[in-house]
Amino acid sequence: VWDLSAKGAATCIWESGAAPPRQWHFSVETTLSATEHSSRAPEMSVWDMRSGAHLYRLGGHDVHAMALAINRGTVFFGSEDHALRIWDQNSAGKTRIAEGHPDEISGTIVAADGHQAVTGSESGVIRIWDATTTVCQHSLHVHTDAVRAMVLSHDRYLFTGSDDQTVKRLDLHQPNRVEECECFTAGVRKLIISAKGDRLLCVLEDGTVAVKDLIDGSVVQLRGKAHPVSAAAFTAHPNRVVTGAGGKSRWATLRMWDVSKREVIRYIRSSLSVTDIAISRDQHYVVAAGAGGGDEFSQGDEVL
Repeated sequence: VWDLSAKGAATCIWESGAAPPRQWHFSVETTLSATEHSSRAPEMSVWDMRSGAHLYRLGGHDVHAMALAINRGTVFFGSEDHALRIWDQNSAGKTRIAEGHPDEISGTIVAADGHQAVTGSESGVIRIWDATTTVCQHSLHVHTDAVRAMVLSHDRYLFTGSDDQTVKRLDLHQPNRVEECECFTAGVRKLIISAKGDRLLCVLEDGTVAVKDLIDGSVVQLRGKAHPVSAAAFTAHPNRVVTGAGGKSRWATLRMWDVSKREVIRYIRSSLSVTDIAISRDQHYVVAAGAGGGDEFSQGDEVL
């Protein structure tokens, strides 16, 4: 976790030495919810970002996809056993289970109020659930290959990305109307929507990140030398995004881009191979998850 609010160099606040987490989310209380994966004991962990304290752990399932319901302390996670599990930290550890997918759940997302959840599967099927009753409201065959990414805009418009190299959009109020939003030349691994819902970040399998303007339809693609993008996030600035590098890259692990100029304006170096990143709602923290260590930290402002 890097604190970007302090003047001068970014600082590593704390680091987890456990197995590399697959993904994690901020809650409104700036609590970090992280999934970890081990071949012997798959589990999900929840951390307090400010103190670095490990709060609690859920184990026993190979967690493939997770979403955090804002303001409710509820975690939705899909597993390799085709089931969606709903866990509430205020319900004495009880877990509700929603079943019905014919194959592994590869993506999970939940509305901000926690009342509706959406899951995507390896076969390209999207299911919309009532999170209170665990009843499936709709089952739609949206993609021709595995769903790898999903994001909600204004709790109504769902964007999905797939190995079939397309991004689709559907209206949860009229879920049977599916539109193709964009077609790429590589599979879509992650989707991030801007706070205003007017831009979409698409992290592609080939290491490119595409910034799509949902108003005028334009697309800007960003990719730096020796920086295969594995994760991305919007900042509060309307023209800046942060990307993280995966693979064997050891330099410029995190980069901040000026999208209009396609230039890097800031970077943070470390030995971490990034799998996912996020920026806190107050814009003070950047969190990076991945394999490797944080033994080399430096930053710069010049364009790489």
